[in-house]
Amino acid sequence: MFRKKFNVKAEHFPFITTSLNESTGDGALGTITNFYDPSGTRLSSDTLNQHSNTDGSLRGYTTRAVYTEPLLKRSLLEFSVSKANTQNNQNCLRMIIISCQENMIT
Repeated sequence: MFRKKFNVKAEHFPFITTSLNESTGDGALGTITNFYDPSGTRLSSDTLNQHSNTDGSLRGYTTRAVYTEPLLKRSLLEFSVSKANTQNNQNCLRMIIISCQENMIT
C-alpha cells in the first residue's frame, strides 16, 4: 500500500492493493457396477472411467482514496472512496468413458 502524508495535519491517501490467485486440479473416478437377477445370476456390468482437469485464475485490484480531518484532540472525520474490479476465469475438461458388458443367459 502506498501512503502519502501532506504537510497539513492528518490527511492521508492510500491507493492500490492487488490480488492474484492461480489454481489447477486433476481428478479421476472409476466405478464398476454389476446388475443381478433375483436368483443371483449376473446379468450385466457397467464400467465408468471419468477424468477431469481444471485451470483457474482470479485477478483483482482495489483503488481507495481516504481523506481524514482532525475534529478534536482524539477524534477525526474520514471520507473515503473506493473502486474494485475482479476477474475470474475457469476452464474445465471432463472425459467420461462408459462400457457395458452383458451376459447371455441360455
